Amino acid sequence: MRRYFLYLRETRQLAPSSINLAVHALRFFLTHTLQRDGAVLELLRVNKPRKLPVVLSTTETRALLSAIRHPVRRVALTTIYALGLRLGEGLALGTGHIDADRSLV
Repeated sequence: MRRYFLYLRETRQLAPSSINLAVHALRFFLTHTLQRDGAVLELLRVNKPRKLPVVLSTTETRALLSAIRHPVRRVALTTIYALGLRLGEGLALGTGHIDADRSLV
């Protein structure tokens, strides 16, 4: 089994999720079809590589926001960026969410 999963990873160069799918399929086959213990497969996990998100520099962000010509859209996107909101949160933002007395959103 070890050679098979190494073959999937190195020769076939499958994605970690595809290899994990093969592990679960083999575990199901062993436990439910052959009525054998598939506990050895509990040790096998293929981790997905973690990638850091791309972060724009201050200059790139200013250039991107200054390229927007429509003033309402520019204000909306600048507000979303400045507050660190997700797009859905920014779209749901209303005037009632702004506390002008305390300068808070």
